[in-house]
Amino acid sequence: MAAQGLGLFATIEGHCLARMDISHKRALILECQGKTHEEIAAAENVSVATVAQWLRIASSEIGLRLPAGTKVSKAIRGYWVGRHLDDCLADALAQLRGVAS
Repeated sequence: MAAQGLGLFATIEGHCLARMDISHKRALILECQGKTHEEIAAAENVSVATVAQWLRIASSEIGLRLPAGTKVSKAIRGYWVGRHLDDCLADALAQLRGVAS
């Protein structure tokens, strides 16, 4: 990530995805909490293949406004999640906190 420059971080911070599917948002948050695909699948009551598909779709959405050729790795997804918990991921975070309570 460092080789791609500070501009990438600024772009990620400004790239809000309020319309992302809520299940994709939850999967991203759970992945960032260290959950495995199997654990996410169990929590979401879906297959592991579905979780993998959700994360691929979310990665594509995150990558839409990044420089061409930027690989949206788990680290970039994690950075994006960390920067957007208070805005476009707030609804998914609230749902996850409601489930955990």
